[in-house]
Amino acid sequence: MSNTLKHLVRDGRIFHLAIIVIVIASVYIFVPLPMPVRDNVKDFYNTIMGLKSTDVVWIRGSIDSTLLMSCREGAIDALKTLKNLNVNIVAFSPPSQTSGSSETVYIFQSLLTIAWGPDWDKSPWYGTKFVYLGYQVVSDKAMFLDLRTATGGKDYRDVSFDDLPLMKNINTGCDIDCVIGMRDSPMTADYPIPYMSRDPKPIVLKTGSPDDITGAYYTDRAAGYINGLLDGAQGAAEYEIISGMPGNGMSYMIAASGGLLFMAIGVTISTIYFVTNKYLRRKEQK
Repeated sequence: MSNTLKHLVRDGRIFHLAIIVIVIASVYIFVPLPMPVRDNVKDFYNTIMGLKSTDVVWIRGSIDSTLLMSCREGAIDALKTLKNLNVNIVAFSPPSQTSGSSETVYIFQSLLTIAWGPDWDKSPWYGTKFVYLGYQVVSDKAMFLDLRTATGGKDYRDVSFDDLPLMKNINTGCDIDCVIGMRDSPMTADYPIPYMSRDPKPIVLKTGSPDDITGAYYTDRAAGYINGLLDGAQGAAEYEIISGMPGNGMSYMIAASGGLLFMAIGVTISTIYFVTNKYLRRKEQK
């Protein structure tokens, strides 16, 4: 080894500079890594794409602040897809699972604004293809048995169901074709699906957090309680891959995977510096 190279290794500043360059590069350079699409995301995509424009989708907008960042992209992707499919949508916000407050209302409305634009409740689409019931403390089971009685027969703006064309033919759970839970956990706790006499029962989809993809998903999938799951930013990114829909889920995963790659390079350089320096010290001692 030349004296110049020995001096560089001993000095260490060249290695420190290299690590600083890598840290800076990781902020500005995005390196996408291969990402396979898992079965739970494929199930979600295949199921939601099978919906018809005449189907009625029931959405539980129950995302709260505790897991908003990990759940939001999957929810937004699902809302965009439903809008593109032109299906009928009835949505509401239950109490927060952590605090019991009505923060789910503000969060769900912000997601609607991101997915559909700020005028989502002022367009001709509202009332004919989409109705938002607002904050509801009653259970899904009560609403599925008699929607008008459980909700008072009005949407979140106090407009009567009789003045909303979409709601004229939606009275019980038998009129619903698909249930989508946005950050519901456990998956089956809030759904009255097992208790419904209707056959076939509505299909059930879920957008949630990374901790939702456990063995329970596959058990519930086999039992027919759930038909697909987008779990966190990874689930959203995989959904964007399989659907070709642009979204932030992929951006988050590229940033995360690229950061890990640059971190691995930095660790490798540090290891090379440490091992080489140690080798030179031992050689000199001999």
